[in-house]
Amino acid sequence: MLPIDGTNCYPMVPLSRDDVTYIDSLIRRINAMIEDEAAANGALFVDTYDDSIGHDVCKLPPVRWFEGLVPTEPAFPLHPNGKGEASMARSVLGTLSAARARVRLLSG
Repeated sequence: MLPIDGTNCYPMVPLSRDDVTYIDSLIRRINAMIEDEAAANGALFVDTYDDSIGHDVCKLPPVRWFEGLVPTEPAFPLHPNGKGEASMARSVLGTLSAARARVRLLSG
């Protein structure tokens, strides 16, 4: 959702560079924790982070997949817009397709 290089885009997102870097590191740590828990419990983890790189809240439409404090597309502030949601859906479908292919290979 935020630039991975720590850039900020005040006033669209009124955060300092340090805040942006810190929040991005929290998102990465939370994703790693969820991935570890999924693996420990036999569940699939879908990475939606990597595909969203370069489509952060500081980009201009139509490149932006996350909205700023004042959205320009239908979305809650600082949440994914339709393009971001579509990207997450593609990630889920890709992960499920890969898992299905592995199951076929093992059973077949």
